[in-house]
Amino acid sequence: MLKKILIGLAALAVVAGVAIGITLYVTRAPEPGEFYDPPEITAGTAPGTLLRSERSTPDGLPEGAEAWRVLYVTQGADGAPVPVSGMVFTGAAAREAEGPRPVIAWGHGAIGVARGCAPTLLPEPTIVVPPLEAALAQGWVVVATDYPGLGAPGLHPFLISDETGRSVLDAVRAARDLDAGVEVGDRYALWGESQGGHAVLSAAQLATEGYAPDLDLVGVAAAAPATDLAPLMAEALTRPAGKVLASQAVVQWTKAYPELSFDEAITPVARPLVRAIARRCIFPNFFVVAAQTILLPKNILRIDITTDPRWARRLAENTPSRPIGVPVLLAQGQDDVVVDPAVQARYVAKRCAAGQDILFRPLPGTGHVDVMGPATPEFVDWTAARFAGEEPPAGCGAGEVS
Repeated sequence: MLKKILIGLAALAVVAGVAIGITLYVTRAPEPGEFYDPPEITAGTAPGTLLRSERSTPDGLPEGAEAWRVLYVTQGADGAPVPVSGMVFTGAAAREAEGPRPVIAWGHGAIGVARGCAPTLLPEPTIVVPPLEAALAQGWVVVATDYPGLGAPGLHPFLISDETGRSVLDAVRAARDLDAGVEVGDRYALWGESQGGHAVLSAAQLATEGYAPDLDLVGVAAAAPATDLAPLMAEALTRPAGKVLASQAVVQWTKAYPELSFDEAITPVARPLVRAIARRCIFPNFFVVAAQTILLPKNILRIDITTDPRWARRLAENTPSRPIGVPVLLAQGQDDVVVDPAVQARYVAKRCAAGQDILFRPLPGTGHVDVMGPATPEFVDWTAARFAGEEPPAGCGAGEVS
């Protein structure tokens, strides 16, 4: 009898293991396809060069909207050209208007770090562009990069400031060469949330320093951006959702920076799961990623990456703390469990003390994933005023952090 029970349990374990294996296999990042494989790019190819485009009719397009997938060039960490995919949206209001249309360059939130996790590969890519309809209604063109490495081949620079920021700016350049039925202008604003908030603040720094001088940036608006990375990372590691982002960051940074070691940073028991999390896309596999996170030990790190000199240097250099020469709007949900509101408020105060003027909008009763709901109307009104050349409202640089 005992023998039969043991055989039955063994068989059940095999079936369960096969089921888990099949689940993990079918939820891996998808293959991007031929569109995302770039033609040969020579060393002298200029950032912003449009390599390829095609009309797209994804689910979720607002009424009257049109979309194009694009493949373009940005500049990598070593200065070499890097292919990037993205999407360009236009609406009826832009097609009916006269003259060059202003541009919103959108930075999407975290969706994964593996190739195949690009928003443009989703059946409904608009799900990660929540303010799309509101922006198109204004007659603006919306340009949404996938960031490097999520669609086209290459390393995804997750929370790596300059590489991500350049990909946002070069998407605007590429859109200007697209035959989209409207004249895409050179005046643009930057919008983003979460990882995308970090991306657009990083892009604004670069624009201030002279990157993409052919474009005219009027302002940057970020919702729940990843800003002061060291305290945000420390806080994130105490929460399940934060462990996903921390896992992705450790995997990608140890690929990007030779002085950082994955095995040195991650405990042996956590290594397989951390790598597995980095192979999955958050959309549409949220529940699989969440289940893997539950299996992680309480502490996945062997070292304190916020104080280790090598990690601390990289965390500091990828925190968007360089001057931004255009108006800044920053919205933060006060019930956010991914980007800690207290850390955000301290970041704003430090930037304010350094002379950066930020219009800071704490949003009571708002979490992380729903932040663009209350933030979008102010983003629209604030940005319309910037495009109109109106004087921006005073923010914390004028002594007010509220």
